[in-house]
Amino acid sequence: MKSFYYLILLLLVSILINGICFSQDSGGIFPLWKSLAKGKELPSPFGFGLNFYNQNQSVSFSESNFYITDYDISTAIPEDLAIDNHVIERNLKLDLWILPFVNVFGILGEIEGKTLVDYELLDDKIRMNYKGVVYGSGITMAGGYDPYFISLTAAFSNTKLDNSESSAKTWIFTPKVGITMNGWKIVNNLNIWVGAMYQQSEEQHSGHMNIFDSVNVQYDVTLQQKSAWNSMAGILLSFTSDLCLEFEKGIGDRKHTLASLIYRI
Repeated sequence: MKSFYYLILLLLVSILINGICFSQDSGGIFPLWKSLAKGKELPSPFGFGLNFYNQNQSVSFSESNFYITDYDISTAIPEDLAIDNHVIERNLKLDLWILPFVNVFGILGEIEGKTLVDYELLDDKIRMNYKGVVYGSGITMAGGYDPYFISLTAAFSNTKLDNSESSAKTWIFTPKVGITMNGWKIVNNLNIWVGAMYQQSEEQHSGHMNIFDSVNVQYDVTLQQKSAWNSMAGILLSFTSDLCLEFEKGIGDRKHTLASLIYRI
């Protein structure tokens, strides 16, 4: 994982040399077609954010194969097993407003995951752990009428895991609607929103484990989320024209927490 931290350091230094936080209009090339904003204040075009993401959700087998000495025991595994998935992700997000209402971004970070399968015939839960590099990209479309706003974000992420026998990829779609409040003493402005997250995730794991201390079981499974949608709410605090802090909380069968520190140039 050292290469990941070296890359983050290089990106941060490059940005210092050369998320939505409000700033003065840019005199550069971006965003294109500034006239579409009709004289409204635009965010600084380039930004980077340091993000921490924690998620818990129930998942299920979309495919499952279990073998004991090449004998298929998959039919002995019930379909309604309780399977819990926990993911912790830390990433760097770079974004660019290419149009006044269109933002594109990329992420690079590290991910740690743990999937627990509760099978009552075993002495302990089946544990599938993984960690590695996560990367992805996405697009956000935003607009509104003061003080209200709406945004739609679509993103895809993939992983390069330390365990070559595991993989994880995710599609996400998040609509939000909110309000901006100005004139606060501590912060320049405060954004509050509610919304929802649609997540289509897939994990693949293969390997082996010992049960009853001596029996070796080989497995090859594909997991997906039980519930595609969950509700969420969040706030964004703008301390200066270039620096802001964002918090987001998801509720429902999928629970997630997002914290982001965002700086724009």
